[in-house]
Order: sequence, then structure tokens, then C-alpha cells
Amino acid sequence: MRSDGLRYCQLIKPFDDWFHWNIEAENIHGISQRLLNKKGISGIQICLELNDFIGSEQTYSDGWVVDSPWLLKLYDRSQVELGFRLSALEMILNEFQYDVWDKTKADILSKMTVQRHRASNDAMLIQRTYVETLNR
Repeated sequence: MRSDGLRYCQLIKPFDDWFHWNIEAENIHGISQRLLNKKGISGIQICLELNDFIGSEQTYSDGWVVDSPWLLKLYDRSQVELGFRLSALEMILNEFQYDVWDKTKADILSKMTVQRHRASNDAMLIQRTYVETLNR
């Protein structure tokens, strides 16, 4: 989700030489290998679209230690240059935000009506939590 509120969400079709599959991730996201192979789009196209969608905007992740290596692997395998910078969300949180983050996030999540666990929904939740904790 960008700072202007626009969201991007796509399923990524695994490369033919990607054999690792995490059943726990499948259960969390509700996405099977079969669905990814049937409805996913190529990693190359995803990388190009993300570069275009994000541009040079600074991007933050609440799961940077997992997201950053995965993103680098995707771009490396796609042979596309990463066009934006991904940083840990903790880099921009102040002490107060840390203290109220979990409760604020839970409160916002309880009011959301999204059904699926998807990156764009997670990004929206994180962005709303950031704004809410910043404005307190």
C-alpha cells in the first residue's frame, strides 16, 4: 500500500525451479500451490509492476527479517533490479508507538471487514496502525 492509499496485490506463480513449499504459510494465507500455478503471474512481471507501483518511494515492512530476503530472492531470480528500498518499520517508530502498537493494531483489526490474509490487507492494517499511533 502506497502513502496515497493505492494498493497492489497479485499472486506470484512460482518459478519452475522453486520446489520449497511451506504448508504453514499455505494455511495462513489460504493459497495452495495449485492456485498459484493456475492464477499467479510471473515473478518477472511482479517485479516490474512493483517497481512501477512503488517507484522511488521508501517502503517499510513489519516483518523485514523475512520480507527482505524473500524480496531479494524474487528480484534476483527474476533478473530484475530492485527499484525501491525496503526498510524495517522499527526504523520510523518512536517509543510511544512501540508501547501502543500491539493494542492499536488489534483494535483496528477487530473493526476491519477483510476476509483474506493478503499482503495488501496487511499493508493497510500496518499503515492505519502507524497513522493512529503517530496521531495519539
